[in-house]
Amino acid sequence: MSSLLRLLKNAFSLLTTELVNAAIGVVFTAFLVRYLSVSDFGIYTTITVFLAFGSLFADFGMSQVIVRDVAQEQDSGRVVLPNAILIALSLATLAWGGLLLLAAVFDYSGRVQGLLLVAGAALLFKAVAQLSAATVRAFERMEVLAAINSGVSIVSSALGILLLKMGKGLSAQVGLIVASAAVTALLLSVVVHFRFVPFSFTFRAAVSRRIFWETLPIAILLGCNIVLTKSDLVMLSKMQTMAAVGIYGAAVKIIDFLDIFTASALGAMLPFMAARWSQSSTSALRNYQQALRVFIVLGMAVTVGVFMLSGDIVALVFGGSYQATTLPLRVLIWALFFNFLSGPVGLFLLVSRERLFHVIPYALGVTALSVALNLFLIPRYSYMGASGVRVIISALLFVIKIRIMDHFLERQPPWLQLVVRPMIAAAVMGVLILEIRDLSLLLIVPAGALTYLVVLWGLGEFRAEEYEFLRPYFALV
Repeated sequence: MSSLLRLLKNAFSLLTTELVNAAIGVVFTAFLVRYLSVSDFGIYTTITVFLAFGSLFADFGMSQVIVRDVAQEQDSGRVVLPNAILIALSLATLAWGGLLLLAAVFDYSGRVQGLLLVAGAALLFKAVAQLSAATVRAFERMEVLAAINSGVSIVSSALGILLLKMGKGLSAQVGLIVASAAVTALLLSVVVHFRFVPFSFTFRAAVSRRIFWETLPIAILLGCNIVLTKSDLVMLSKMQTMAAVGIYGAAVKIIDFLDIFTASALGAMLPFMAARWSQSSTSALRNYQQALRVFIVLGMAVTVGVFMLSGDIVALVFGGSYQATTLPLRVLIWALFFNFLSGPVGLFLLVSRERLFHVIPYALGVTALSVALNLFLIPRYSYMGASGVRVIISALLFVIKIRIMDHFLERQPPWLQLVVRPMIAAAVMGVLILEIRDLSLLLIVPAGALTYLVVLWGLGEFRAEEYEFLRPYFALV
């Protein structure tokens, strides 16, 4: 039970942080779309996409390896972390130059290239921050991350809003991206040095080679994920208008906000599962099936709720000028649904180390298909084409992940049994939302959630053995 409590505490810490950051991000985005033109918001979105690509290259999957290795053997951090940071800073510098070259090759305007030149400095700070954060996660002290990340997010967003109200436009916001990254890196590195792993910048070639080899498949898979989730925005920026990027980007931001529930759970599970896997793979697989059931229950409610309320959500967050965002949001939510259904498959690939290279051909194939479909559909259907591609690719990835789990499981989970009760409960919730749709969201959302839980309870969902671990706390009988 102590392990469970620690896992729940860490998951709650990460979720709280993500919710705070996401809520602040939504509020901040609402100010951005009101004070910046649609075109400038499109440029801002494009720059953040470029930085996401650069951050991936700088990290190169090393964060995941640090969490896994340090969670399994904490003393290894004294050797692994310094060498990983040196590699990451080198890669971040290359990424900075690569992004500028890419912007020139794609013939972006001089203004976009100039802003990207400034924003690229954030990659150096992000590299240090990501690896420092990974060390804290490995020690399962997520509350430390919660305090630092939430604090920086609150202060930087407040400054951003103040700058907007003072008439400072896009350039000031890009500068703020760099400043926020620098402060986060400083705070995290100081905490890690004095509380977890003292820094000692000693380069060891053997350690660096091992880190590179173990991170290579992770980096490839993360790269595929970034291409899958960001390349459509880049293509939109070249094949359509920046206004189209802004409309589609607004829908993507809502999806990203909703995705924090799974991200927080998986973030807390990684060090927990890494330690458990080395002790008992059977126990770890049992945790997978428990997590899968919770993911399905949560995913079904979120999908139906957002689909039914998408217009109200867009109006509340972005205002009347972004009503066109409603349609892509209604499509994109089904891509998120398949991600919920997939559950924590990626965790087992990482902690087991066995199948990472075997997955790469599938990942590269799906990524190539995504790019090809976007190249074909975006010129014809703009952001609706991009939305459709995301759903198709997410469904395909779900099938592939289920096949991957055949390697670990003696038998597949009973999918029909897992989804039928949540489907019935979601349908009842959807009917209720339709009946009370004229009320305020502040009433509709809790009423819908309560209805969903009550119907699940009545159908006996919470009597399943996967919820056994909760009964001592909530008396679910």
